[in-house]
Amino acid sequence: MHGLKRELKWLTEQLGLARDIDVFVSKTLAPYRAKHPDRQELELLEHDFERTRNAGFATARAAAESERFRSLVLDCALWLLDGGWRNDTDALRQALRERLARTFAQDELGRRIHKISKQARKLERLDGRKRHKLRIAVKKVRYGREFFATLRCDGRKAGRKLDRALKRLQSELGTLNDMRVHLERARKFASTSKAAQKAFAIGYLTGREETSAGDVLTNALATGKRLQAAA
Repeated sequence: MHGLKRELKWLTEQLGLARDIDVFVSKTLAPYRAKHPDRQELELLEHDFERTRNAGFATARAAAESERFRSLVLDCALWLLDGGWRNDTDALRQALRERLARTFAQDELGRRIHKISKQARKLERLDGRKRHKLRIAVKKVRYGREFFATLRCDGRKAGRKLDRALKRLQSELGTLNDMRVHLERARKFASTSKAAQKAFAIGYLTGREETSAGDVLTNALATGKRLQAAA
């Protein structure tokens, strides 16, 4: 099993760059550039990131076409069909294997959802990587609930409500993680020279100001209305 985890981690690393840059270009850079067609610096930036994305696609394609990937797929299939988890003679593990599927699903999904709920309550205190781990935990539960859906582990109405909450939490955590990854990629991208680092710092500061401008304007409008009412 340790060997499988190592190989799956390798595959994730081969696919990561293509995915991260593609999300940044398609969901952040391209839409913003479309709204500001006169910004030549955005066009230059998009071209540079497209080259990086293409390099990531090439890395991912090479991994998917490799013998190592084919071996990984085969090893995963063999582990599912006849892995150590099926042949372990430990009494406790045997008892766990013999549980009814519905009982297993209820216990395991309930345990995971309880753990997610505890983590979500302290979300503001979690750093970026812990939020990312929480998102993965939510994704696993969503996939698990879809897989065991025919067992009807909970009431239909309660189940739909829970599924909606999990989906929304996964989406929001995914957006937060994309922001973190994009910032890390941008810092790495700008590390080629001091001029690029200065440009990145200026862009970061002005971006923060632009993000808060809407809130400031809303507050100013509200204050103006209060002033008008008081006059």
